[in-house]
Amino acid sequence: MKPFWWPLPLAAASLFVAFNAIAESTPPDAAGWLTRAFAAAQKLDYSGVFSYQSGAREETSSVLHAMDGDSARERLEVLDGSPREILRSPGEVRCVLPLSHTIIIERGRVRKSFPALLPESVTMLQESYTLRLAERARIAGMDSQSVELVPRDPYRYGRKVWLDSKSGLLLKAKLIDERGETIETFAFKQLRLGQVSDPEQLKSRYDATSPDWKIQSVEAVDMESGAATWSFRNAVPGFRQVAVMRRQAGGGGNAAHVVFSDGMAAVSVFIEPSGSVDTAGGTKRVGATQVYRRVTGGDMVTLVGDVPLLTLQRLGDGLEVKKR
Repeated sequence: MKPFWWPLPLAAASLFVAFNAIAESTPPDAAGWLTRAFAAAQKLDYSGVFSYQSGAREETSSVLHAMDGDSARERLEVLDGSPREILRSPGEVRCVLPLSHTIIIERGRVRKSFPALLPESVTMLQESYTLRLAERARIAGMDSQSVELVPRDPYRYGRKVWLDSKSGLLLKAKLIDERGETIETFAFKQLRLGQVSDPEQLKSRYDATSPDWKIQSVEAVDMESGAATWSFRNAVPGFRQVAVMRRQAGGGGNAAHVVFSDGMAAVSVFIEPSGSVDTAGGTKRVGATQVYRRVTGGDMVTLVGDVPLLTLQRLGDGLEVKKR
């Protein structure tokens, strides 16, 4: 008869193999978790309900996200207040406003939305933020690992994100100001990972084919190198120019749109002739979003971003219009 402790080496070996498997599938550091979160948002099918809160404003939305090969389709519906629906497909976003019977179609570069908020590469992030693992928590019935993004200077806000321990998908995100106060939160309340059962759910539930519906188009076209008639004299640490576009609205408006990013936060700069717009300058804050406007060289410059006002003022005050 074998001694009673004979199976222990096998048990120990099994535990060793299991531990190694977990270690291989779990990112070892904060940067690894963020990289995994980006991949999850790009590749997974999911459906759920999430909340958005900023100051006194609260909003609940449902989302369905499905992959078709390398392309994604998404339907988001705001469940509180005035009905709104956002339909995303490759290169196009449709915002359906049923009360006014209006559809706004935006083509070209479109901004990301929750939970696809994290960048593909964390290398640029690490120049501006200290990344560190924080506590584990339970979000929407799922175990999660939280990661803190602590700003290295006053030109950006801090962030904290919670990522599903199994898939890496972003479950919750907080934007944190210089006083350590939360100014914006996205969080799943319900989430189901896996294929959307009925593809028809990705279509609008409103019949927008009747003549009383209006369609407004906004086109974003990349500008050719050297076509810009301005320059930015004040660099903001960590922020790089990532896009220069010409935005053409259906009503005839035409504005240059320059985007700066530190890999996480983004600043949009709109430049248009001051004769075609309200020339009132100054600052404004809507929730987490700051706005700074000024007139320079006959152009109205509007800067918008979820960043401290200091950042917008530094960029905007350094903008110089070249002689035409």
